[in-house]
Amino acid sequence: MLEKIIVISLALAIAFLVVLDIVLGTNRNPKDDITVYINGLSNGKLILIPYAWGVVMAHLYFGSKYMLFQDYDDSNLYGMIGAVVIVGILGFIGWKRKPKPNNVRTLALLLFGLIYGHFCWTMHGSIGLFNI
Repeated sequence: MLEKIIVISLALAIAFLVVLDIVLGTNRNPKDDITVYINGLSNGKLILIPYAWGVVMAHLYFGSKYMLFQDYDDSNLYGMIGAVVIVGILGFIGWKRKPKPNNVRTLALLLFGLIYGHFCWTMHGSIGLFNI
């Protein structure tokens, strides 16, 4: 059942991005595409996008067998909860403060997300440096 939910959610996410790319590609602005649109969103209220993208990519594709905190049942629940809390904090900051565009911040959030996803919420983790 869980595998079906994962496949369906990934298919819906990909379909959404394809539809968004088609809509943005057929409007009247020739320099408007999905990259420009997402970059504009991540430089505004949704500053959580680079971090979330980095966490998910590192979790899925750059996993490590070493993780900082290993859960008692190897479910990696603490890593997922930590990622969701950080996304919530970034969402709150973006919603309240409306930060100005900054490429250094965007790159730093992406790198922080990659590091967190690699060491704290890794899919392949089996050895914890700090056992909980």
